[in-house]
Amino acid sequence: LKLNSRSGSAHFNLGLLLARQNARAEAIAHFAAAARLLPDKPEPEFNWAVSLMAQEEVGVALPHFERAVHLAPDRMDIQKLLDRARTIAERLDAIIASQRDTVTREPNSAEAHLALAESLRKAGRNEEADRQQAEATRLGERK
Repeated sequence: LKLNSRSGSAHFNLGLLLARQNARAEAIAHFAAAARLLPDKPEPEFNWAVSLMAQEEVGVALPHFERAVHLAPDRMDIQKLLDRARTIAERLDAIIASQRDTVTREPNSAEAHLALAESLRKAGRNEEADRQQAEATRLGERK
């Protein structure tokens, strides 16, 4: 990368190395760069999605799985993981709906707001998660 920061292959390979070392945030950054530099290759999108899933960021991972499937429709391994991510996202939506009900019933519960924030973050709904986190902090300070 020092010689050519525009090398999609170099970013991809470094992403693989970092992912193996559980340095997922760094790996994600390199898979993102590789995906931009190699827009016709499914592997950077796929590995980006897998790394996001490993960090429980299902909602953020889904479009990357979908792009990888679009680029390689014959790759059943990618399709299977996309299906699994969709199933997890559906379960997460159900959990979020239940947690919203809890927050409605218990609006002064910092714990309820924190639980909802965590689930929203996993679903990739970071702005809403931030609002719930802020409300939990505000409620916690009132105690």
